[in-house]
Amino acid sequence: MARMVSEAERRDGAGARKFPPGFVVLLVLALLSLAGGLAMSVMAAQSDGPFMGDLRITEAIQDNVPLGRFTTSIRHLNNTEATLWTGTIAVIGLWYARRRQQSAVLVLGLVALVALTVFLKFAVDRDRPDPALIDVTQPGRSPSFPSGHAISSTMLVAYLSYVAAGSRVRKELKWLAGFGAIVMVVANGVGTIHAGVHWPTDVWGGYLWAVVLVVGLIFVDRAVVWWFGADASRLWAGGG
Repeated sequence: MARMVSEAERRDGAGARKFPPGFVVLLVLALLSLAGGLAMSVMAAQSDGPFMGDLRITEAIQDNVPLGRFTTSIRHLNNTEATLWTGTIAVIGLWYARRRQQSAVLVLGLVALVALTVFLKFAVDRDRPDPALIDVTQPGRSPSFPSGHAISSTMLVAYLSYVAAGSRVRKELKWLAGFGAIVMVVANGVGTIHAGVHWPTDVWGGYLWAVVLVVGLIFVDRAVVWWFGADASRLWAGGG
């Protein structure tokens, strides 16, 4: 006669924790981005000027006038202050849309974004591009590495894309939103270089550190579900 399985055993088996899908891919991506971000931070701190093709790439972008006009207009919509305001609106919207866990994680992300950006800028302390080398139309007020535009807008757009991917919106709209997010992030970086505000390596470093932040937020979001299982939604059940 087959052995009867107790209720406790069934419950333990059903609740056995497994790594969430894509865990290994996200971990590898986070480690590679972290390694790249650290390497570029060290090189930027030790550099007295442009490196890794900074000057050549900047000159090529600044010589393309139509591209510069388009990307610079995108850049004006994605400065660090605007990103923080947009993020705050997104936090409120997610909360009232009953995506409260993602709302709380975004709050964590915005705090981490400000802390990491300020720390890196003053720890690396890289000078802004020299007007004697390139056209500088908008001089910056803080150290150059990493680009605040790049790290802030990329972090917010990527995280909201992750949240949207888990929604019930039609797949076609998800792909369209994802494509728009990529265009916005790339255009923001190119516009920053075209304005002479940052070197390309500042922008690339901002992208890498943004990936580290976003993957960290995804880990936090998935870890809550992984740890609490079906009870995760009850953590945010209060407040109407």
